[in-house]
Amino acid sequence: MDNHATTGIRIGVNPLFWMNSDIPSLGEHIPVEQGLSEAALIGYAGVELEDAMRTPLTQTPALLRQRSLELVGGWHSTFLLKNDFEQERQRLIEHLQFLKAFGSDLVILAECSGSIHREPKTPLSKRPSLDKDGWQRLCHGLERLVEIATDHGMRTAYHHHMGTVVQTEHDIDKLINSTTHLQLLFDTGHLVYAGADILSVWEKHSSRVGHIHLKNVRYPRLNAQLRDGASFTDSILAGVFTVPGDNGSEDNEGLEFLPLMKALVRARYRGWLVIEAEQDPRLAHPFAYARLGYQTARYLLSKAEMMTQLETPKAQNRETQLLAPLV
Repeated sequence: MDNHATTGIRIGVNPLFWMNSDIPSLGEHIPVEQGLSEAALIGYAGVELEDAMRTPLTQTPALLRQRSLELVGGWHSTFLLKNDFEQERQRLIEHLQFLKAFGSDLVILAECSGSIHREPKTPLSKRPSLDKDGWQRLCHGLERLVEIATDHGMRTAYHHHMGTVVQTEHDIDKLINSTTHLQLLFDTGHLVYAGADILSVWEKHSSRVGHIHLKNVRYPRLNAQLRDGASFTDSILAGVFTVPGDNGSEDNEGLEFLPLMKALVRARYRGWLVIEAEQDPRLAHPFAYARLGYQTARYLLSKAEMMTQLETPKAQNRETQLLAPLV
């Protein structure tokens, strides 16, 4: 399904609503087939790969095709700061082959040496950081992995992520400024959690953005987790993340996504817009939240297209609205 053929933007979903690679116990009672069927029923054009999908896909290669879903891409943990490069090269090639077998052309990279995002008792303040040599080794290694992926006909996008060496806006700036061909996965939820200015990051690096995760946060819960020095998994279980359109009972607890949607349209972004929200499916009904995120994204994208068409270049230059909590 072409969600927004006029803009070249397609709406996909990460099946974290139904299953979770970081906390495998979440959603373990839900069959993978159910999650994929519900994603297709909602109208999503594709899904990203979660660990729980690997065995069902291998056993039933037509699992996605039967539901008219594409495999958008899949996460790949790199350990360039820990392993020798040949080992990392082989690991990447194996993953590329799996993704290509199911029609994907995107691999999502994230350096996980020393990562704490899956450690339930480790506060995010303990996340790893890099010195000058570490940054040089990471960026050089990533560029080599991009070359390998390109040789295999695959695109790459780097996922900045809480609890890893690339987390903050400063980290993202350094990564992008120290690489040439690596593209960025732009994740709204992780940007906000890390204290970044979303539109600032977009304006600086939009030309390098190759993939987008559209994720909302519940500010009261996020602020509480930041105050308590929580781990990333604690934050997931506390319900920090949610979908676009879920802004609390007073409609003032989450992000206003329209400015970003307008920025995407103006920049002529072409690619996937993936709805994502790590939640406990026992507390947040997967189908209901996945549908809300999809419907909200379609509505806001259509509104952004219409508003942008009506604006003059002068009016666009004057606008300085920032992505911030609703007031």
